[in-house]
Amino acid sequence: MTFTGGASPAPRRPSPTASRDPDPNKPSPRCSRPQRARPAPRPPGRLPRLRPDLPPRPHRPWWSERLPDLQGLTVHLAGFNSAWLSASDADRGNLVLSRWQCNELLKGAEDADLTIALLHHPWDYLHEHDQASEEEIRRRCGVILNGHLHQQKARLASDPDRDVLQLAAGASYAGSKWANAYQLLELDPMRGEARVHFRLWDGHDWIPDRNRYQKAPDGVATLPLRLSRRAPPPAPEPTPAPSDDTKPAASRSRLSAYRAEVRKAGGRDAVALAPARAVPLAH
Repeated sequence: MTFTGGASPAPRRPSPTASRDPDPNKPSPRCSRPQRARPAPRPPGRLPRLRPDLPPRPHRPWWSERLPDLQGLTVHLAGFNSAWLSASDADRGNLVLSRWQCNELLKGAEDADLTIALLHHPWDYLHEHDQASEEEIRRRCGVILNGHLHQQKARLASDPDRDVLQLAAGASYAGSKWANAYQLLELDPMRGEARVHFRLWDGHDWIPDRNRYQKAPDGVATLPLRLSRRAPPPAPEPTPAPSDDTKPAASRSRLSAYRAEVRKAGGRDAVALAPARAVPLAH
């Protein structure tokens, strides 16, 4: 696509007052200064690339990327556009992702060891008729990253079928009324473990956010992560040995069986008729 300069405004028909003006260089009362054409937009091809090792992609507001060998793992990234219908501060409950984005961006995600979804808005900003998009992303992605609220959080949205780790990012710009914060993630889908490092700007340096969660006193939380399909099966738990508490019950069971056999044969129960013996006390 070729970009050209902006179009010049259409010339105005001179008014009778302007035609009788003895000074042709004097501006008319309707136009205090000449109109200037707006500069042409910057072509997408000239934008700086943050990851020069990734191949270029078409200019569109959603994307997906597959990293086939990231430390021996296959990682699928899906960047969703949750703001394409955003229009005002009343967006909560009115935005839409659409199943089209889910189907387009998550192609082949089932074969990856780890699938990460990125979107700007949290789930409660979606319209009630687009809840299927949330379910589809939760079903096919083990990690979900979102922002917008400028408050970093880590939540486990688990159900009986799957574990989903959802992380909300903090603010990252100067002058914010929210705390500047970010998270560093260590994800191991082979072991099913995620380590989240919470970092906070104290005005001078980035420090561990030790006050984020009580169970993360060092600013590091260890959370479960969805296992890869290639993860080895867990080792079977050893069978516990029978405890001594089961022996009296087994003895009583054998004694009952013996007495039943004696009664059936018409004999006398020697155990029941045995006289009690006095046990002398030791002096």
